[in-house]
Amino acid sequence: LLRAVRSVDQHLNTKFGPYPIYILFAKDFEQDPRRKDGAYSEADQALFRRWAPHSSIHFVPIEMYSGEALEPDTTREQILEWREGKDGAVAGRDLGYTSMCRLWSGRLQSMSFLDGFTYYLRMDDDSLLTEDLPFDPFTKMEQEGLIYAYRRISFDRWGIDKLWNVTKPHLLGGTEKE
Repeated sequence: LLRAVRSVDQHLNTKFGPYPIYILFAKDFEQDPRRKDGAYSEADQALFRRWAPHSSIHFVPIEMYSGEALEPDTTREQILEWREGKDGAVAGRDLGYTSMCRLWSGRLQSMSFLDGFTYYLRMDDDSLLTEDLPFDPFTKMEQEGLIYAYRRISFDRWGIDKLWNVTKPHLLGGTEKE
């Protein structure tokens, strides 16, 4: 994550910024079933700021393993069982990954720290800008009237059929329609 933040500082904010950088972290990290998550100490936060001197860095604590991170009307225990393939579910990724997908697919867009922004650039902890950007992406989006932009198109190795088979039973209140 430190390298990702530094790459934004060097290849975007030095030339076009400063744009703020928001680092979302699990405030409920102690509930991580895999025990991979943790807190950012004051020293950790200071290190990020030293590595990105052209950027304003903000740390945003969010629920990733409880509360609003979970699907409405579900419990943490249900989701953990579903991840294991119990109760008719297809076994899948761990709770942290599932929560991250839920965050990126809609929950993030309603978080108040984004209220003052028209655009944002979402990066994962392993995303890097490897060279200076040839243009300011936010200015370009505004000039061209864009609401969404992406770097590349990629395909899901499972394909749409697997998604459809998982989704179909839940459509229209549980009735299947072709």
